[in-house]
Amino acid sequence: MTNEPVGLVGLGLLGAAIAERLISAGYELSGYDLATDRMAHFKSLGGRPASGVGETARICRRTILCLPDSDSVEEVAAQLLPQLKPGDVVIDMTTGDFERTRTLARSYAKLDVDWIDASVLGSSTCMRQGEATLLVGGDKRQLEKHAELLHCLGRSMHHAGPVGSGQALKLAANLVLGLNRTALAEGLVFAERCGVDLEVTLEAFCDGVAYSRCMDDKGPKMLKGDFVPVARLRQHLKDVRLLLKSASAGNFSLPMTRAHSEVLEQAMQMDLGEQDNSAVIEAIRGYRSRGV
Repeated sequence: MTNEPVGLVGLGLLGAAIAERLISAGYELSGYDLATDRMAHFKSLGGRPASGVGETARICRRTILCLPDSDSVEEVAAQLLPQLKPGDVVIDMTTGDFERTRTLARSYAKLDVDWIDASVLGSSTCMRQGEATLLVGGDKRQLEKHAELLHCLGRSMHHAGPVGSGQALKLAANLVLGLNRTALAEGLVFAERCGVDLEVTLEAFCDGVAYSRCMDDKGPKMLKGDFVPVARLRQHLKDVRLLLKSASAGNFSLPMTRAHSEVLEQAMQMDLGEQDNSAVIEAIRGYRSRGV
């Protein structure tokens, strides 16, 4: 199937990086996004802009979704459905609500259309550099059928279970990553308030048992105040809200995640939502300035 065109709906930070990976590997891409500037960028990469969501499904047996949230996925899925044919597959790379994904997959299965969720562990930069990890859910036979395409997008792949399981695992991974990032920000602010040089602080963190990989990328961004987005803060808050929703539905508690959500909500109030998620350090500083 490598010679068949692939559809791609959603050409934002991650979607554009996915496009770069596939086009560089020789895949023919038909892509669509509501934003005209993203469409223009996609064309400049060598992609074929589509006139709408339906066109990608008409000409492609495989359609990748890389969208902001489950609401967007459901909206696009409704537009795709009339154009899909038995044997087609949707590869959903959105970090969304895994229960809603499972409901969609069941409705598509009635028409003999497969659904795979393939969440990306890593930023758009990781995807572009071939360093992303895929967390996938779906029928194992379908994963094997599309393994070449999936391995083009991730240096490694973990099959988490049935449809939706990849998204559930991605949320769990993002829980840990987000807490690591926020702990780094809080540690830096504490050292800053104590008069310790932040360059020395980050160097010491990276050299000791407190080290986490997020320090390599996010640490320098925090120190420089460089919040050009690689992964937007508002997107991580969306994931945190999904985590708390799932915990509430399952009648269990995520106390650290709840505290984390308060910091991210503060960041949104400070208009940091469109910035890189390393801007969480400014939310910590904001709490400090109010004496909290």
